[in-house]
Amino acid sequence: MKKRALRITAIFFSAMLILTFCSRTIYRSMLVKVRVAKPTGGTLKYEYVAEDFFLSADKYLYEYMPFPLEQGLTIERVHIRLGEEVEAGDPLISFYSVDGEYLLDQTEKALRRAEHDLDVWKNELASARIQLETKMGSAQSQAEREIVQSEMRLLEKGIWNGRYMDEVSEGVEAAQLAVDYLTALKENGWTMAAEFDGMICSVEVEVGNSYEGISPVCRLAEEGEAIFLHIDSLGLPDSADENWNWMVRFQTQQEIVDCEEVCVEDGVMTVMLPEGIGAFGIQSILIKLESPYEQFLVPCTAVTRGCVYLLETDIGDWGEEILIVCEKRVVTGNSDGENCVIREGLKASDRMVVYASGELMDKQVVILDNYE
Repeated sequence: MKKRALRITAIFFSAMLILTFCSRTIYRSMLVKVRVAKPTGGTLKYEYVAEDFFLSADKYLYEYMPFPLEQGLTIERVHIRLGEEVEAGDPLISFYSVDGEYLLDQTEKALRRAEHDLDVWKNELASARIQLETKMGSAQSQAEREIVQSEMRLLEKGIWNGRYMDEVSEGVEAAQLAVDYLTALKENGWTMAAEFDGMICSVEVEVGNSYEGISPVCRLAEEGEAIFLHIDSLGLPDSADENWNWMVRFQTQQEIVDCEEVCVEDGVMTVMLPEGIGAFGIQSILIKLESPYEQFLVPCTAVTRGCVYLLETDIGDWGEEILIVCEKRVVTGNSDGENCVIREGLKASDRMVVYASGELMDKQVVILDNYE
């Protein structure tokens, strides 16, 4: 009887041990697994590929039609592009011939009217001179003669009845200039050609726009002039100043060229175009920058909503040592998408969670998957 009782007791305790082991195993398998690491010093590294940029120079030449148009010419084609080098005589823009023919006809009519006005004015001056000579001959007093002499002096200067001879002549000259220019433009297939040699720093017109003269078609930098290339909207970190290490590389069809002269101000990067590199030939610009040393640098995956989880030890219900995670608010700095700076909230000895197999919450029990 005693043997049977002992056997039952042994079986019972064995079963309890097995159940305890199994339940503990099941419990541990349900815990979130975490990997942890300590904050380290390091550098942030950024990389950008820019395709859009604008150019500038210290001095510009402007290509434009040297007179205003009574009616604008519609642009049919723009032959120039940013960064392209042009020579005098190269095509800049072309206009629709229908607009050009109509404008030329109107300008020729305006020239004929101006020439007619000039002839009329000359006749008026001749008549005025005869009238003044007659008044001078019939003047009865010295005062009358002085008045006539004053009018004669004005007449000799081409002024009569408040109107100037130069105004009338300039109207003819302006109309003749317009006719000559538009005639040459017609002979060139209604294409405006460059007057200067240089690099295109900006194109001020677009296809379909109406061009009305005087305003620039483009800006040119003369050959030999320093050209500056500007890139904005890079989303640069706040502290990306002269203390950061920069690398700018131009990719052209023929070669890769590094540029060392870099200036960053208000989020716009400016570099001097290397000698021998045409801006038009640049296919892309690779920009790399590296931050100075930072005291605390952690993986971005460790920060969630301004907090990190720190791994700590605690005492479980059975008196055993367990691992828990504690939520800790931190102040972050710059981030390069892979790592970020922790300005406040961490110590060098802290073990922070950089990976978790599931959701975490404050004071949650976890199991260690890996420790570095």
